[in-house]
Amino acid sequence: MFGFLFMEKKYPQNGKKERNEEWWRPSLIMFSRLSVWIGTPILAALFIGNWLDEKLETKPFLFLISVGIAFLVSSFGIVIEAQKALKEITNQERQKARKDKEETSQEIN
Repeated sequence: MFGFLFMEKKYPQNGKKERNEEWWRPSLIMFSRLSVWIGTPILAALFIGNWLDEKLETKPFLFLISVGIAFLVSSFGIVIEAQKALKEITNQERQKARKDKEETSQEIN
């Protein structure tokens, strides 16, 4: 049913040989990283905030504070992951441009 997730897509490379590339892998990795940054702090805050409120009898203040802190942690984590992804994409584009430039200079010579 979900076989399309594991198929390899073929991309032509400058009219030369075709190369197989797992086109879905970077997206799945990014989705996983972002899901962890969103889910882990929120789940931890739910349990810790509820436990602290029961121990200290401060319902719902510590719970709400812990959820607010978790939201901030998630936001910073998402920004960090976005910056990493942007750097990686930029580096890949630079490498591709260099490679294309080298190939065109070799074809001219």
